[in-house]
Amino acid sequence: MSLNTADVKALIEREFPEEYACGWDNSGFNIDLHNPVENILVCVDVTPDVIKEAAEKKCGLIVSHHPLLFHAIKTIDAQGHIGNCIRLLMEAGISLYCAHTSVDNAPGGINTCLANMLGLTDIEFLEVQQKQRFYKVVVTVPPEDSESVKDALAAGGAGELGNYTRCSFSAVGEGTFLPNDVATPHIGSAGRQEIVKEARIEVLVEESKLQNTLRLVRGAHPYEEPAIDVYVLEEPSEARAGSGVCGRLESRRSVRNILDGLKKQLCVEYVKFRGDLDAEVETVALCGGAGADLIPQAQAMGAQLFITGEVKHNEFVETGINLSEFGHYDTEKCFVGAMVGSLQNVLGDVQCNVAVFAARNDKRPYEFY
Repeated sequence: MSLNTADVKALIEREFPEEYACGWDNSGFNIDLHNPVENILVCVDVTPDVIKEAAEKKCGLIVSHHPLLFHAIKTIDAQGHIGNCIRLLMEAGISLYCAHTSVDNAPGGINTCLANMLGLTDIEFLEVQQKQRFYKVVVTVPPEDSESVKDALAAGGAGELGNYTRCSFSAVGEGTFLPNDVATPHIGSAGRQEIVKEARIEVLVEESKLQNTLRLVRGAHPYEEPAIDVYVLEEPSEARAGSGVCGRLESRRSVRNILDGLKKQLCVEYVKFRGDLDAEVETVALCGGAGADLIPQAQAMGAQLFITGEVKHNEFVETGINLSEFGHYDTEKCFVGAMVGSLQNVLGDVQCNVAVFAARNDKRPYEFY
Protein backbone atom coordinates (compact mmCIF):
# COMPACT_ATOMS: atom_id res chain seq x y z
CA MET A 1 0.00 0.00 0.00
CA SER A 2 1.42 3.39 -1.02
CA LEU A 3 0.82 6.52 1.02
CA ASN A 4 0.68 10.22 0.29
CA THR A 5 0.82 13.13 2.71
CA ALA A 6 -2.94 13.15 3.28
CA ASP A 7 -2.81 9.47 4.27
CA VAL A 8 -0.04 10.08 6.82
CA LYS A 9 -1.91 13.07 8.27
CA ALA A 10 -4.93 10.83 8.85
CA LEU A 11 -2.75 8.22 10.56
CA ILE A 12 -1.07 10.78 12.83
CA GLU A 13 -4.42 12.18 13.85
CA ARG A 14 -5.71 8.83 15.04
CA GLU A 15 -3.82 9.51 18.28
CA PHE A 16 -2.93 13.20 17.98
CA PRO A 17 -5.79 15.06 16.24
CA GLU A 18 -5.21 18.67 15.30
CA GLU A 19 -8.32 19.66 17.24
CA TYR A 20 -6.33 19.02 20.44
CA ALA A 21 -3.99 21.91 19.58
CA CYS A 22 -4.25 25.33 21.21
CA GLY A 23 -5.85 28.10 19.17
CA TRP A 24 -2.62 30.12 18.98
CA ASP A 25 -0.64 27.18 17.60
CA ASN A 26 0.20 26.15 14.04
CA SER A 27 0.00 22.38 14.31
CA GLY A 28 -0.58 20.57 11.02
CA PHE A 29 1.05 20.92 7.62
CA ASN A 30 3.51 23.79 7.30
CA ILE A 31 4.42 22.56 3.81
CA ASP A 32 2.27 20.07 1.92
CA LEU A 33 3.58 19.05 -1.50
CA HIS A 34 0.89 16.33 -1.81
CA ASN A 35 3.68 13.91 -2.62
CA PRO A 36 4.05 10.15 -2.16
CA VAL A 37 5.61 9.17 1.19
CA GLU A 38 7.91 6.15 1.27
CA ASN A 39 9.79 7.05 4.47
CA ILE A 40 9.21 9.47 7.37
CA LEU A 41 11.70 11.33 9.56
CA VAL A 42 10.66 12.50 13.04
CA CYS A 43 12.38 15.36 14.90
CA VAL A 44 11.83 18.10 17.46
CA ASP A 45 13.20 21.03 15.42
CA VAL A 46 13.50 21.54 11.66
CA THR A 47 17.07 22.48 10.72
CA PRO A 48 19.17 22.23 7.53
CA ASP A 49 20.97 19.21 9.00
CA VAL A 50 17.68 17.44 9.68
CA ILE A 51 16.42 18.19 6.15
CA LYS A 52 19.67 16.85 4.69
CA GLU A 53 19.27 13.66 6.74
CA ALA A 54 15.67 13.28 5.51
CA ALA A 55 16.79 13.65 1.90
CA GLU A 56 19.56 11.07 2.37
CA LYS A 57 17.04 8.61 3.81
CA LYS A 58 14.61 9.30 0.96
CA CYS A 59 11.94 10.61 3.30
CA GLY A 60 9.05 12.35 1.60
CA LEU A 61 7.82 13.74 4.90
CA ILE A 62 9.30 15.23 8.06
CA VAL A 63 7.14 15.18 11.19
CA SER A 64 8.49 17.79 13.61
CA HIS A 65 7.30 18.85 17.03
CA HIS A 66 8.00 22.57 16.71
CA PRO A 67 6.43 24.34 13.73
CA LEU A 68 8.82 25.90 11.25
CA LEU A 69 6.13 28.48 10.40
CA PHE A 70 4.92 29.64 13.79
CA HIS A 71 4.30 33.35 13.29
CA ALA A 72 2.98 34.96 10.12
CA ILE A 73 5.76 35.84 7.69
CA LYS A 74 5.66 38.45 4.93
CA THR A 75 8.99 37.68 3.27
CA ILE A 76 10.77 34.39 2.56
CA ASP A 77 14.47 35.20 2.88
CA ALA A 78 16.61 32.27 1.73
CA GLN A 79 19.49 33.56 3.84
CA GLY A 80 17.46 33.34 7.04
CA HIS A 81 16.75 30.13 8.95
CA ILE A 82 13.08 29.80 8.00
CA GLY A 83 13.54 30.80 4.36
CA ASN A 84 16.54 28.52 3.95
CA CYS A 85 14.66 25.56 5.41
CA ILE A 86 11.68 26.23 3.13
CA ARG A 87 14.03 26.32 0.13
CA LEU A 88 15.76 23.08 1.13
CA LEU A 89 12.46 21.28 1.72
CA MET A 90 11.04 22.39 -1.62
CA GLU A 91 14.21 21.46 -3.50
CA ALA A 92 14.24 18.00 -1.91
CA GLY A 93 10.51 17.47 -2.45
CA ILE A 94 9.88 16.95 1.28
CA SER A 95 6.63 17.92 3.00
CA LEU A 96 6.56 19.11 6.62
CA TYR A 97 3.90 18.21 9.19
CA CYS A 98 4.19 19.79 12.64
CA ALA A 99 2.60 18.05 15.63
CA HIS A 100 3.04 20.66 18.34
CA THR A 101 0.40 21.28 21.01
CA SER A 102 -1.72 18.57 19.39
CA VAL A 103 0.82 16.19 20.98
CA ASP A 104 1.49 18.32 24.08
CA ASN A 105 -2.19 18.23 24.99
CA ALA A 106 -3.04 14.67 23.98
CA PRO A 107 -3.48 11.76 26.34
CA GLY A 108 -0.36 9.71 25.66
CA GLY A 109 1.54 12.81 24.53
CA ILE A 110 4.61 14.52 25.89
CA ASN A 111 3.28 15.31 29.35
CA THR A 112 2.05 11.77 29.79
CA CYS A 113 5.54 10.51 28.85
CA LEU A 114 7.09 12.75 31.53
CA ALA A 115 4.47 11.72 34.09
CA ASN A 116 5.24 8.07 33.38
CA MET A 117 8.94 8.70 33.97
CA LEU A 118 8.05 9.91 37.47
CA GLY A 119 5.55 7.10 38.03
CA LEU A 120 2.64 9.48 38.63
CA THR A 121 -0.88 8.12 39.12
CA ASP A 122 -4.33 9.77 39.26
CA ILE A 123 -3.20 12.09 36.46
CA GLU A 124 -5.34 15.14 35.61
CA PHE A 125 -4.82 17.98 33.13
CA LEU A 126 -3.82 21.31 34.65
CA GLU A 127 -5.84 23.17 32.04
CA VAL A 128 -8.47 21.36 30.02
CA GLN A 129 -8.39 22.28 26.32
CA GLN A 130 -11.17 20.03 25.07
CA LYS A 131 -13.94 18.08 26.77
CA GLN A 132 -15.61 14.90 25.65
CA ARG A 133 -19.34 15.58 25.79
CA PHE A 134 -21.92 12.91 26.46
CA TYR A 135 -25.44 12.58 25.09
CA LYS A 136 -28.41 10.63 26.40
CA VAL A 137 -30.11 8.54 23.75
CA VAL A 138 -33.69 7.44 24.51
CA VAL A 139 -35.47 4.94 22.29
CA THR A 140 -38.80 3.18 22.68
CA VAL A 141 -39.28 -0.34 21.30
CA PRO A 142 -41.61 -3.32 21.75
CA PRO A 143 -40.37 -5.26 24.82
CA GLU A 144 -39.69 -8.40 22.76
CA ASP A 145 -37.24 -6.41 20.58
CA SER A 146 -35.48 -4.54 23.39
CA GLU A 147 -32.47 -6.88 23.59
CA SER A 148 -31.66 -6.54 19.87
CA VAL A 149 -31.83 -2.75 20.18
CA LYS A 150 -29.61 -2.87 23.29
CA ASP A 151 -27.15 -4.96 21.26
CA ALA A 152 -27.12 -2.27 18.57
CA LEU A 153 -26.57 0.46 21.17
CA ALA A 154 -23.65 -1.47 22.64
CA ALA A 155 -22.16 -2.10 19.18
CA GLY A 156 -22.15 1.67 18.61
CA GLY A 157 -20.27 2.26 21.86
CA ALA A 158 -23.23 3.54 23.88
CA GLY A 159 -23.52 2.65 27.54
CA GLU A 160 -19.78 2.69 28.26
CA LEU A 161 -19.01 4.21 31.68
CA GLY A 162 -15.51 3.80 33.08
CA ASN A 163 -14.88 0.07 33.55
CA TYR A 164 -18.48 -0.86 32.66
CA THR A 165 -20.21 -1.53 29.34
CA ARG A 166 -23.84 -2.09 28.27
CA CYS A 167 -25.08 0.34 30.93
CA SER A 168 -28.71 1.30 30.36
CA PHE A 169 -32.00 2.03 32.06
CA SER A 170 -35.33 0.56 30.94
CA ALA A 171 -38.96 1.11 31.89
CA VAL A 172 -42.15 -0.25 30.34
CA GLY A 173 -44.92 2.13 29.37
CA GLU A 174 -47.68 2.75 26.85
CA GLY A 175 -47.12 4.10 23.37
CA THR A 176 -49.67 5.36 20.87
CA PHE A 177 -49.55 6.00 17.13
CA LEU A 178 -51.88 6.40 14.15
CA PRO A 179 -50.44 5.17 10.81
CA ASN A 180 -51.59 7.03 7.70
CA ASP A 181 -52.88 5.33 4.56
CA VAL A 182 -49.41 4.72 3.01
CA ALA A 183 -47.64 3.57 6.20
CA THR A 184 -46.47 -0.04 6.67
CA PRO A 185 -46.50 -0.35 10.47
CA HIS A 186 -44.73 -3.17 12.33
CA ILE A 187 -47.72 -3.37 14.67
CA GLY A 188 -51.36 -2.62 13.74
CA SER A 189 -52.73 -1.37 10.46
CA ALA A 190 -53.03 1.86 8.48
CA GLY A 191 -55.73 4.29 9.54
CA ARG A 192 -56.29 2.79 13.00
CA GLN A 193 -55.15 4.23 16.34
CA GLU A 194 -52.86 1.81 18.17
CA ILE A 195 -52.03 1.58 21.86
CA VAL A 196 -49.08 -0.74 22.54
CA LYS A 197 -46.77 -1.71 25.35
CA GLU A 198 -43.25 -0.36 24.77
CA ALA A 199 -39.94 -0.43 26.59
CA ARG A 200 -38.18 2.90 27.04
CA ILE A 201 -34.38 2.42 26.89
CA GLU A 202 -31.98 5.16 28.04
CA VAL A 203 -28.19 5.10 27.51
CA LEU A 204 -25.27 7.54 27.59
CA VAL A 205 -23.04 7.85 24.54
CA GLU A 206 -19.90 9.84 23.80
CA GLU A 207 -20.21 12.61 21.23
CA SER A 208 -17.71 10.89 18.91
CA LYS A 209 -19.84 7.71 18.87
CA LEU A 210 -23.28 9.30 18.60
CA GLN A 211 -23.92 9.18 14.85
CA ASN A 212 -22.74 5.59 14.47
CA THR A 213 -24.92 4.58 17.43
CA LEU A 214 -28.00 6.20 15.89
CA ARG A 215 -27.34 4.50 12.55
CA LEU A 216 -27.07 1.06 14.17
CA VAL A 217 -30.18 1.56 16.31
CA ARG A 218 -32.28 2.58 13.31
CA GLY A 219 -31.05 -0.52 11.49
CA ALA A 220 -31.96 -2.82 14.38
CA HIS A 221 -35.30 -1.23 15.29
CA PRO A 222 -38.42 -3.02 14.02
CA TYR A 223 -40.44 0.18 13.50
CA GLU A 224 -40.65 1.97 10.16
CA GLU A 225 -40.24 5.30 12.00
CA PRO A 226 -38.58 4.62 15.39
CA ALA A 227 -38.91 7.27 18.10
CA ILE A 228 -35.39 8.27 19.16
CA ASP A 229 -34.62 11.25 21.42
CA VAL A 230 -31.13 12.72 21.87
CA TYR A 231 -30.34 15.01 24.83
CA VAL A 232 -27.16 17.05 25.28
CA LEU A 233 -25.79 16.57 28.83
CA GLU A 234 -23.84 19.03 30.93
CA GLU A 235 -22.62 16.16 33.08
CA PRO A 236 -20.91 13.79 32.95
CA SER A 237 -18.07 15.06 30.80
CA GLU A 238 -14.48 13.92 30.36
CA ALA A 239 -11.34 15.90 29.56
CA ARG A 240 -10.13 14.75 26.16
CA ALA A 241 -7.08 17.00 25.94
CA GLY A 242 -5.30 19.57 28.07
CA SER A 243 -2.12 21.45 28.93
CA GLY A 244 0.19 20.13 31.64
CA VAL A 245 -0.63 17.37 34.09
CA CYS A 246 -0.76 16.83 37.84
CA GLY A 247 -0.51 13.47 39.58
CA ARG A 248 0.46 11.62 42.72
CA LEU A 249 3.57 9.59 43.53
CA GLU A 250 3.11 6.10 44.93
CA SER A 251 4.87 7.27 48.09
CA ARG A 252 6.33 10.51 49.37
CA ARG A 253 9.80 11.32 48.02
CA SER A 254 12.22 14.15 48.51
CA VAL A 255 12.38 16.81 45.81
CA ARG A 256 16.08 16.04 45.44
CA ASN A 257 15.33 12.35 44.76
CA ILE A 258 12.68 13.21 42.17
CA LEU A 259 14.88 15.68 40.32
CA ASP A 260 17.93 13.40 40.37
CA GLY A 261 15.86 10.56 38.91
CA LEU A 262 14.39 12.70 36.14
CA LYS A 263 17.79 14.22 35.31
CA LYS A 264 19.12 10.72 34.77
CA GLN A 265 16.18 9.68 32.58
CA LEU A 266 16.37 12.84 30.45
CA CYS A 267 20.19 12.81 30.34
CA VAL A 268 20.34 16.33 31.76
CA GLU A 269 23.38 17.33 33.81
CA TYR A 270 22.15 20.64 35.21
CA VAL A 271 18.71 22.09 36.02
CA LYS A 272 17.48 25.30 37.61
CA PHE A 273 15.66 24.99 40.92
CA ARG A 274 14.08 27.16 43.55
CA GLY A 275 12.65 25.76 46.78
CA ASP A 276 13.53 23.09 49.33
CA LEU A 277 15.41 20.09 47.89
CA ASP A 278 14.86 18.09 51.07
CA ALA A 279 11.08 18.62 51.16
CA GLU A 280 9.05 15.41 51.07
CA VAL A 281 6.33 15.67 48.42
CA GLU A 282 3.55 13.52 47.07
CA THR A 283 1.80 15.63 44.42
CA VAL A 284 3.77 16.73 41.35
CA ALA A 285 2.73 18.85 38.37
CA LEU A 286 4.64 19.20 35.13
CA CYS A 287 4.47 20.61 31.64
CA GLY A 288 6.96 20.02 28.85
CA GLY A 289 8.28 23.08 27.04
CA ALA A 290 7.34 26.57 28.19
CA GLY A 291 4.71 25.75 30.80
CA ALA A 292 5.41 28.09 33.70
CA ASP A 293 2.19 29.99 33.07
CA LEU A 294 0.44 26.93 34.52
CA ILE A 295 2.01 27.39 37.98
CA PRO A 296 -1.21 28.87 39.45
CA GLN A 297 -3.24 25.89 38.23
CA ALA A 298 -0.64 23.52 39.69
CA GLN A 299 -0.83 25.24 43.07
CA ALA A 300 -4.62 25.21 43.00
CA MET A 301 -4.53 21.44 42.48
CA GLY A 302 -2.25 20.96 45.48
CA ALA A 303 1.03 20.34 43.66
CA GLN A 304 4.11 20.60 45.86
CA LEU A 305 6.58 20.49 42.97
CA PHE A 306 6.29 21.91 39.45
CA ILE A 307 8.63 20.83 36.64
CA THR A 308 8.72 22.49 33.23
CA GLY A 309 11.07 23.42 30.42
CA GLU A 310 11.22 27.21 30.71
CA VAL A 311 10.77 29.55 33.67
CA LYS A 312 11.10 33.34 33.56
CA HIS A 313 13.16 35.16 36.18
CA ASN A 314 10.14 36.77 37.82
CA GLU A 315 8.40 33.39 38.01
CA PHE A 316 11.29 32.02 40.03
CA VAL A 317 11.17 35.11 42.26
CA GLU A 318 7.42 35.19 42.81
CA THR A 319 6.40 31.56 43.04
CA GLY A 320 5.89 29.78 46.35
CA ILE A 321 6.08 26.24 44.96
CA ASN A 322 9.15 24.03 44.56
CA LEU A 323 10.02 24.89 40.97
CA SER A 324 12.48 23.37 38.50
CA GLU A 325 13.43 24.22 34.91
CA PHE A 326 14.77 21.28 32.88
CA GLY A 327 15.14 23.01 29.52
CA HIS A 328 12.63 23.33 26.70
CA TYR A 329 14.26 20.81 24.37
CA ASP A 330 15.00 18.23 27.06
CA THR A 331 11.41 18.15 28.34
CA GLU A 332 10.09 17.68 24.80
CA LYS A 333 12.61 15.34 23.17
CA CYS A 334 10.45 12.37 24.21
CA PHE A 335 8.19 13.56 21.36
CA VAL A 336 10.40 11.69 18.90
CA GLY A 337 9.96 8.30 20.54
CA ALA A 338 6.23 8.86 21.10
CA MET A 339 5.61 9.84 17.48
CA VAL A 340 7.83 7.11 16.01
CA GLY A 341 6.03 4.51 18.12
CA SER A 342 2.59 5.83 17.22
CA LEU A 343 3.35 5.90 13.49
CA GLN A 344 4.86 2.42 13.52
CA ASN A 345 1.76 1.08 15.26
CA VAL A 346 -0.75 2.63 12.88
CA LEU A 347 1.33 1.76 9.81
CA GLY A 348 1.34 -1.83 11.03
CA ASP A 349 -2.43 -1.71 11.42
CA VAL A 350 -2.89 -0.70 7.78
CA GLN A 351 -0.13 -3.09 6.67
CA CYS A 352 1.94 -0.39 5.03
CA ASN A 353 5.69 -0.81 4.59
CA VAL A 354 6.86 2.73 5.35
CA ALA A 355 10.03 3.24 7.38
CA VAL A 356 9.89 5.75 10.25
CA PHE A 357 13.23 7.18 11.41
CA ALA A 358 14.16 9.13 14.52
CA ALA A 359 16.38 11.98 13.31
CA ARG A 360 20.03 11.57 14.33
CA ASN A 361 20.83 15.20 13.56
CA ASP A 362 18.11 16.49 15.88
CA LYS A 363 19.77 17.86 19.00
CA ARG A 364 19.58 20.50 21.71
CA PRO A 365 20.17 23.87 19.97
CA TYR A 366 22.56 25.01 22.71
CA GLU A 367 25.28 23.63 24.96
CA PHE A 368 26.15 23.92 28.64
CA TYR A 369 29.52 25.62 29.16
